[in-house]
Amino acid sequence: MTGKREAKRRDKTERVLNAAQEIFSTQAFDDVTTAQLATRAGLTTGTFFRYATSKSELLIDTYSNVLEQCLADSRDLPLSTTKRNHILALVGPIITATERHSGNVTAFQREVLFGTGQGPNRERAIELVKDIERELTRIVGGDRQLAHALYATLYMAIVRVAVGTLASDRLLADVSAKVDYLLADSEE
Repeated sequence: MTGKREAKRRDKTERVLNAAQEIFSTQAFDDVTTAQLATRAGLTTGTFFRYATSKSELLIDTYSNVLEQCLADSRDLPLSTTKRNHILALVGPIITATERHSGNVTAFQREVLFGTGQGPNRERAIELVKDIERELTRIVGGDRQLAHALYATLYMAIVRVAVGTLASDRLLADVSAKVDYLLADSEE
């Protein structure tokens, strides 16, 4: 009996997570309702909350997967990859996600960095942000200041897209130019 119950629970949890990924890939976080998420998962709203603590936690889970992809892509690169290309590969999934739906990436950053909840997805996301900075530090040969500057550059570029001072289709070019500048400055 416990095995069947656990399998049903896993299935419903997976349906909730998949529904969140599908909906957040096309709709703004603030416009999405829990009723929409529940319907997409094939659940009632009451049942939905047994498998999801909040809409914010689902958004955080969705975009934490993007950060995990960043780290995986970086770790899969050959050692001969230039610092520039390594950094751009590391941040590539974040740039792609921002180009697709900048408001949701901004909402993710807001919920992770300034959110009041302490759910497991938020804690995981905070660790992933730290891992991104650690990976940047590794890529630039241990220069923590440069790694912080690179991360801050990416973060502010995402903010600029969100507030409309940078077009999303210019994000990669903007980040690339700033990476070039920071790396050139560090190699003098």
